[in-house]
Amino acid sequence: MNSCSKNNNDSTPESPTPEKPIIEKNTWGANINKQEAQKEYMILITEKKPSSEQIELYIEADKNDQNGVWIDLNNDVMCQDNEKVSVFGGLYQKYTFSNNIMTMIKMVK
Repeated sequence: MNSCSKNNNDSTPESPTPEKPIIEKNTWGANINKQEAQKEYMILITEKKPSSEQIELYIEADKNDQNGVWIDLNNDVMCQDNEKVSVFGGLYQKYTFSNNIMTMIKMVK
């Protein structure tokens, strides 16, 4: 007899979806979206600070790469609008940690 129910002891991992990506912590504690990491390169700069502390960054990126630069302020591996970098070259910009780990991410195809 075949069964359609899932066995709770089954160790087969669930298939990832955009709403539920496979997340893995790197050595420094930053969460990494494994599907995105396989599709594109990510440059990760991880900084540990207490929550609500600010950091001031000077960020430069080639004009063609600027659209993909973002900072994961809350370590949830999802890019929210407030995490997209919009100030490049010549100006320092302040960012506030929502989590004690912040990761700067640039997706490069």
